[in-house]
This record gives sequence, C-alpha cells and structure tokens, in this order.
Amino acid sequence: MGVVLTADVASQTVLVRRTYAAATAAAEAADATDILGRGRINIRGTITTANETLAKLAQTTIDKISGLRLSSLFDQDTRNTVRDCVETMLTTGEPFSIDANLLDGTHKNTRVKLGAGVERDAGSISGAAFLVIAC
Repeated sequence: MGVVLTADVASQTVLVRRTYAAATAAAEAADATDILGRGRINIRGTITTANETLAKLAQTTIDKISGLRLSSLFDQDTRNTVRDCVETMLTTGEPFSIDANLLDGTHKNTRVKLGAGVERDAGSISGAAFLVIAC
C-alpha cells in the first residue's frame, strides 16, 4: 500500500485562487470609489484596460482611453514627466508615484496622484498597473 502526497500542488492552487480573489476584491473596492481610476498599460506604455472612474475623471469614455499612451491623458506641463517615469519604470522595474494634472476638458484640469508598478510574466516586465487618485 502506498501514499501519494499532493499537498504541494493543492496548496499552490489554493494560493493562486486566494491571490486572484484578493486582487479581484481590491479592484472592486477601487471601482466603488469616485476618486480612484485604475488601469493597465502594455510594455509600450499604451493603455490596455481602464475602469469607469478613470474615464469619468478624464470626462471621456473607456473606449476613447483604450489604445492611448498613458502620458496622453495628462496636460502639457506634466505629460513629459509622466512619459519619462513610465519609460524608466518599464525599463528598470521600479514603481513610481508623482503629482500630475489629468486632462478633463476644463482649463484647470484635475490635480491627481499617479502611481504605477510593473507586471512580470516569467520574470520579464510585460506591462504595468497604474492608479490615478483625484486630490
């Protein structure tokens, strides 16, 4: 009579399921606010996903944001800084957080805090997640 142990595999599956559930809960919590926009960019800095709050902060739609470079959502005064921070992050893997002015169709625009951190696939940087928090 033999015994087979699969605790390692089962515990990895449970860990993945719990991690996914925690990430989903965090995303739902962010989406429940009216001040926290979020999304993802690919390795080129192009927006691949965005939540409805980000679209509302920018006074546009998700369809119009998707496919744009993240830096294009910001005014001229901060666009180059955002572009440089995104490029450095996607090269080095270091997260960043900066103050910026989100374009919103008004003369003043919206003062926000932008933070981003890389996503890795098999150790390589594959893109990043970002948060835009209205101040």
